[in-house]
Amino acid sequence: MNAKLLDSQLRKLTDEEIEARDGKETDYSGFQFIEDSGKNYFLMTKGENIYHPYISFMPHKRFIPVKPHVHEWIELGYMYSGSCIQLINGEKQVKLEKGQVIFLDTDCMHSIGNTGEDDIMINFLFEKEYFNERFFSHFSKENILLQFLLNAISEKKIHDNFILFHSERSTRIQLFMQELIIEFLGSPAESSVDVIDNLVNLIFLELVKVYHSDLVTSQLNLGKGKCMAVMKYIEANYRNCTLESVAEMFNMNPNYLSGMLKKNTGYSFKEMIQHYRFIYVTTMLKNTAQPVDQIILWAGYENTTYFYKKFREQYGCTPKQYRKEHQSVKTS
Repeated sequence: MNAKLLDSQLRKLTDEEIEARDGKETDYSGFQFIEDSGKNYFLMTKGENIYHPYISFMPHKRFIPVKPHVHEWIELGYMYSGSCIQLINGEKQVKLEKGQVIFLDTDCMHSIGNTGEDDIMINFLFEKEYFNERFFSHFSKENILLQFLLNAISEKKIHDNFILFHSERSTRIQLFMQELIIEFLGSPAESSVDVIDNLVNLIFLELVKVYHSDLVTSQLNLGKGKCMAVMKYIEANYRNCTLESVAEMFNMNPNYLSGMLKKNTGYSFKEMIQHYRFIYVTTMLKNTAQPVDQIILWAGYENTTYFYKKFREQYGCTPKQYRKEHQSVKTS
């Protein structure tokens, strides 16, 4: 299948879309309806995976508004053509434009507005099991997509997050997505799983580049790169810097500095410090035989009780358990 045939196939209306266009209402009777703390939504299910054991391919049905719903998988939505409006958690309205990508966390409540004939969105549904250690080995530990996926597969986190990628100018995303869609629409082959896995890796790596490009652009627009300078300073001094000391260094109000970081990175000052400290701690646990308490002190923690509490919240285990599972340098 080539690009022209793909476009023709995606634009062809299905019988269900024709019925919806002509006024037939969607039947939700097969889905469980849940009322929880004032939020009303449907619990969505899906059929068996055909082309890949952990990934489902599901083009969005046009002319059919989708009511608020949640599901247990991680959803990647790609706007092949046109646009659509999604309402996240009943309050955040997001417009997905042609060429853009959105990630929705597990159990993230969302609804989708009405779409027309030119509004073609392709959904890829990922089981949590897909994101294993082999998959994560392709990413640096600092990137935002890795953190999102780690949160999504954790049983201990609140799952109400999403990320919108302004990938419409990335020719690679459009090419990789086109090839991925073609792979799902063709006949399953012996190599299909490997082809899909490699395309997904390429897409995710390119999305990381898109995100960082957006971040740099926003930082340059806000204070001529001051946010980037602050982030680099924190990364170099996370062991002993404080909000007040960093604010003084950059001649900024502490509250403004913290707000700037949160707006541009999603991390508060305190969260960013902990982020870099945890990177250091986990790296040391995996690659050295140094005592845990010594590593904690080197990372900048004075209150070990606080550290152990936060570490368990983040990783679901103690540092010793983490070392046992991940260490490449054995203790003597």
